[in-house]
Amino acid sequence: MYVSFLGASNGREELTGEDENLAEPLTSREDEIAILLLSADKESFFELKSMRDEVLAQLHKNGSMKVIETAVKHGRPKVVDIVPGSPIRHFIYKSRANVQFIMPSFSPEFACILARRRYFVLDCL
Repeated sequence: MYVSFLGASNGREELTGEDENLAEPLTSREDEIAILLLSADKESFFELKSMRDEVLAQLHKNGSMKVIETAVKHGRPKVVDIVPGSPIRHFIYKSRANVQFIMPSFSPEFACILARRRYFVLDCL
């Protein structure tokens, strides 16, 4: 597995922890973007790093990195932003064809961790 964390502000790899010369972290957890590459060959580190560099170059070239950065900055939309006036509080949509899922923000109905836990317990029943 090759994991590379990128700064959301500029799309370049940067430190996400604390630096000795800085008073605060360079990025917050919510702003982190990560690229994860998986390989069955445990000796493929340099191949995966090269692949990551090519992917990043392509994302910058076609403008996709700006789209990703904007999406990270805005966060998940609220249900009322997606379907105004809806009585739905939360949903999870899973696309089996694309092996992806999407869900809106937990705010405001499930803002606290206790409300989220109750929701997930009820959702699993």
